[in-house]
Amino acid sequence: MGDVEQQVPAGNSSGWCSCIKDANMQRASTIIRICNLLNAGLIIFAGIYSLVSISDIATLHLAALSISLYLACFGCILCCFELRVGALEKMVRRRFGFMYTFIGRTIFLFFIASFLFPRNTTTTIIVGVVTLCNAFLNCFVMWKHGEAFHDPTGKYSTAEDSTAAYVQNNPELAQRALQTGANYARENPDAAAAATRAAMSNSSANPFAASRT
Repeated sequence: MGDVEQQVPAGNSSGWCSCIKDANMQRASTIIRICNLLNAGLIIFAGIYSLVSISDIATLHLAALSISLYLACFGCILCCFELRVGALEKMVRRRFGFMYTFIGRTIFLFFIASFLFPRNTTTTIIVGVVTLCNAFLNCFVMWKHGEAFHDPTGKYSTAEDSTAAYVQNNPELAQRALQTGANYARENPDAAAAATRAAMSNSSANPFAASRT
């Protein structure tokens, strides 16, 4: 009975930081990636929400509107980086190479937070606090695993790889989706033909097509 009582506090003390501390780098990277994606969504929301402020538009407060626009753009950059979509990753790596180290990405989060607080709305202050917490979480992972100057995407899978793995693990869902598409094409031949022509036209005009071959 005494042993059981001693085990309870230990179980209660294991929080999220303990989960990351005890995890290997692969799992810690996955947790950080999810946190950054959620954080990016909040930053985009805060930027757009504060961008449509009636008072700032009415008074032509250009500085506040510019900060809101920058916030939305910064959130999109963070989101594109974490999603690792093939067509976007080359552009992100070329233009925002500092994101490809833990320390660079963490500094970027602190930089975004410095834009959130001066906007001085309830939404941006809350998102700013969340962003600071996320930045400190990234610092904790760097300190725990010694990965400050390593590429965090080395432990990531691309969006295409994740989709392929999901389809491979759930063949019945893929089969159902194909069957649904076939049924729709059979019932709507004109729409299917138009979609095929549009796909062929887009593939010929795709600027990334040459780089994939």
